Amino acid sequence: MQPNDACSLLSILSDIPINDIEKEVAKVLDYQPLALAAAATYVRQVRQSKVSSKFGWSDYLKKLEEGKRSATETILAEINLSYPNSMTKVITLAVEKAMADDIIFHHIFNFLSVCALQPILQEAVIEFIRAVDEDFEDEDMIRMKMNQCSLLLIEEKEEVEEEVSGVYIRVHGVVHGVIKSAMKDCTKDEVYEVVYGAVMAFSKFEKLASINVGTKIAPHLKMLSLKLEHMVIRREKPEFSEKALKYLSSYPGGLCTLGDMCRDHSEFGAALVYYELLLKMIESSHEGGDLKKTACYHKLGNIHSDLCETDQAKDYYKRALEIHLKQQGPNHVHVASSYNNLGNLHSDLGETDQAKDCYKRALEIHLEKQGPNHVHVADSYDNLGNLHSDLGETDQAKDYYKRALEIRLKKLGPDHVDVAASYNNLGNLYSDLGETPEAKDYYKRALEIQLKQQGPNHVHVADCYDNLGNLHSDLCETDQAKDYYKRALEIRLKKLGPDHVDFAVSYNSLGSLHSDLGQRDQAKDYYKRALEIRLKKLGPDHEIQMEPSNVEVDEWEIEVSRVLLQEVIGRGAFGAVWRALLSSPNGRPGNRTVAAKCFTHNVPDGFPASRKHSMTNAACYHQLGIIHEKLDETDQAKDYYNRALEIRLKKLGPDHVHVADSYNNLGSLHSALSETDHAKDYHKRALEILLNKLGPDHVDVASSYNNLASYNNLGSLQSHLGETDQAKDYHKRALEIQLRNLEPDHVHVAVSYNNLGALHSALGKTDQAKDYYKRALEIRLKKLGPDHVDVAASYNNLEAKDFYKRALEIRLKKVGPDHVDVTASYNNLGSLHSDLGETDQATDYYKRALKIQLKKLGPDHVHAAVSYNNLGGLHSALGETDRAKDYYKRALEIRLKKNNPGSLHSHLGETDQANDYHKRALEIRLKNLGPDHVDVAASYNNLGRLHSALGETDRAKYYYKRALETRLKKLGPDHVDVVASYNNLGSLQSHLGETDQAKDYHKRALEIQLRNLEPDHVHVAVSYNNLGALHSALGKTDQAKYYYKRALEIRLKKLGPDHVHVAASYNNLVSLYSELGLTDQAKDYHKRALEIQLKNLEHDYVNVSVSYNNL
Repeated sequence: MQPNDACSLLSILSDIPINDIEKEVAKVLDYQPLALAAAATYVRQVRQSKVSSKFGWSDYLKKLEEGKRSATETILAEINLSYPNSMTKVITLAVEKAMADDIIFHHIFNFLSVCALQPILQEAVIEFIRAVDEDFEDEDMIRMKMNQCSLLLIEEKEEVEEEVSGVYIRVHGVVHGVIKSAMKDCTKDEVYEVVYGAVMAFSKFEKLASINVGTKIAPHLKMLSLKLEHMVIRREKPEFSEKALKYLSSYPGGLCTLGDMCRDHSEFGAALVYYELLLKMIESSHEGGDLKKTACYHKLGNIHSDLCETDQAKDYYKRALEIHLKQQGPNHVHVASSYNNLGNLHSDLGETDQAKDCYKRALEIHLEKQGPNHVHVADSYDNLGNLHSDLGETDQAKDYYKRALEIRLKKLGPDHVDVAASYNNLGNLYSDLGETPEAKDYYKRALEIQLKQQGPNHVHVADCYDNLGNLHSDLCETDQAKDYYKRALEIRLKKLGPDHVDFAVSYNSLGSLHSDLGQRDQAKDYYKRALEIRLKKLGPDHEIQMEPSNVEVDEWEIEVSRVLLQEVIGRGAFGAVWRALLSSPNGRPGNRTVAAKCFTHNVPDGFPASRKHSMTNAACYHQLGIIHEKLDETDQAKDYYNRALEIRLKKLGPDHVHVADSYNNLGSLHSALSETDHAKDYHKRALEILLNKLGPDHVDVASSYNNLASYNNLGSLQSHLGETDQAKDYHKRALEIQLRNLEPDHVHVAVSYNNLGALHSALGKTDQAKDYYKRALEIRLKKLGPDHVDVAASYNNLEAKDFYKRALEIRLKKVGPDHVDVTASYNNLGSLHSDLGETDQATDYYKRALKIQLKKLGPDHVHAAVSYNNLGGLHSALGETDRAKDYYKRALEIRLKKNNPGSLHSHLGETDQANDYHKRALEIRLKNLGPDHVDVAASYNNLGRLHSALGETDRAKYYYKRALETRLKKLGPDHVDVVASYNNLGSLQSHLGETDQAKDYHKRALEIQLRNLEPDHVHVAVSYNNLGALHSALGKTDQAKYYYKRALEIRLKKLGPDHVHVAASYNNLVSLYSELGLTDQAKDYHKRALEIQLKNLEHDYVNVSVSYNNL
């Protein structure tokens, strides 16, 4: 049957809705109608019983695993007279007859009983028969017999490539179950003979050039290893094990070969079984001496290292070293091999001093015994190059890599695959240094060699494609990157099969790429596929050797990470379960094989001290810090970042680039907590290290954490502190480095433009800000496409209704209607409509934002406080003070920032409460930010407004002047906040009748605005209005009329004819014309103002009454 039809049949007959597990059941039953009917009937009958009403397909599969298939078929036989004998009984009779009648079938079915259910090469079956029965030499007879047997299914593959062609045989699941059961009746000697024959048969395929063939054999090797483990290793009866070993001892090389094949195909558990058996055999035979043991110790050390069992690995490596030292002396090349293995292990554990010592001892031996130009010397140089590269010591790494390359070119020739490995190492190094043209050149040279020597479909070619994909991804050349990643994926799928751990690397690469493009659904799909493979092949307690990812963590990743971390921490180990969600592949050739490294949390007593500060722990703590920071769990994040820093300082020293990463993380965290002194200190430490280790022109100097500049980190921080000159300097340095090292349309350049835009916007320099924002937008549109979330961010920065709406459309499309990024767009549109006096629309957008924040972030998140504050400000402006107070208090409870409630109570006339709130805010800011911070100036300003409202003009003037002094010092004389201070002092002086001082302040404010804003900006209209009121009070009606009309012109142009601020301008002119006796003009302006106010009656009823009164 077709798979879909088989699933439907199972669902109909069992009364269970179709789900994924039914697909697995149908596959196990080979889509055979009778088998499907028997299974569904059994499940339905069991579910209808009162005892086991929850019985389902998972339980049925367990029955099959337990060998109880025959029992499940009896129900259909009982209720269906046309099915008098179960399928299993019929097939059992057929198998028994075939085995009894023909010795060939006897051998075939015995062999298949220790194999997996997957298809197997016909040649392997023939090799088995040769191994167990020397009398059979007629291969054609064996093939003919197989073709004639109805119990065997023959599949012939004919493809262009020779290595994947051939004849495969397989059996249905029910047949496989029967022949496995038949094996239980065999004598021990028969079982030993079958296992021995299988080892002989499979080992014949070692030298086939096809990785594909090896992949098809790998499941059978795994199944055979389980049989061997049961027979020899886990049996309690020693005589049983000894007899089995005696059979296998005649061909020890077979076990070694099968172990190597399993390791090559990431079947680490099976490889361990074969190597352990090999060691038992060597120990029991007493032949070959200690040197045979050392070879086995090396293999066992390697596999334990792969399986993250570093204590066992170290033990085996040391055993081998002791024997080599004793038998061959301290300067033998085998001793050098042991030192290299121990060096690799120490390197994996982050024990860099021990690793370096081991590598150097190995190098000394090779130099003495084999000379300076031997390929083993090149291997040692490579190991030292890798170590120095990991330590961030790039000059030393480059020197060792180039020495290795020189030797290989000289001894092996320019087209050898080891030369390609050297090119790849140099490519990785130059890529890390940000020198992308050199990196690309080395990668392409490596690719040319691999294509020439190994053909277009070799897995090492896939590695080269991965490297080039990573390089183009870093350059934001996403089309080229995707092409290379897909080529690598195709090769790995074809050569390694869909479940190989290297296949997960390709999925992860594509996931990272789609995440960078904002295509989160595709990214999530690739990440999940990668995770499934890793969990299946390695288990949940293994960590893949990966580079930390700079991919933004979305809500799905955070939530899954949180759940998985709780499970993993509870077991005391961190692993690939969560790392795979937050990592991108390193793509380094030579490191394709999983470097499985375990590391623990809450290290138990007695755990080796050398591993308590393992570098893998540091990476783990680093990633946990990122997750908790994303979740706004700042205390936990700080704790994890500090743990990572402590380990890195101890293991790597104070000048390592990974230490700089930790400093940058802590700096960003402290900056978010407004602990600016600490933040600045951490960011400066990071910058010093990066400058020292990488040089002033490295892109990592301009880009440390999350691809944001170290200079930009400081730039952003200085901007927050109001130190705008320093901020501008840092941002510009970052941009200069990026323009020197990257293409001018690289997305990292867009980030710098964006930072400069934000800085100039904060300074009120809107023309410059708009220019930078537009440059950033152009790059993002070109490199990321019109629907990317970063493009949405650029639209938001440009601050216009059309741009805000475009940003909202993109975010709704790319991240969904409930994502927190959507709230930013809603809040921006809310602010825009609020400024336009369109309060209904503003309220709607603010409430949409709040709803999402409450749903996704919880009621106590600071972003919810922002929305509460927005709604509070809106209702306060509408005179709805009770509702405003409620929103402000909710925000206050979340943030403990008492600023806005103070303004509200001041507005309500509740001056005591207002004064208390403002003073608390001032105390907090003085304590945390220092006396010269711009936020302290904001508190002074609030207190100034309060005392002004109370008529306490001296106190008001004092606070306003303190605010002005701070703003002039920190923001410079042209900042928009300085304008606000001048206007506040101007209004106060005007109220006191100090008109000259008032005029001076208002004019200074206007001059700054005209320098920094468009001449028709609405803020300029406010200054014109202030000056109009001042001149009107002085009786200077012509000047007053001039200023009022300038204000009216701007408001009509920018806000439209129906805005309440336009009505205010009309009313100002009414007063002026009335004083001049120009009643017709005054009446005209009164009517215009009244029409506008009536349109806005709901929210402007006070001014409507004033206009009626004026008329």
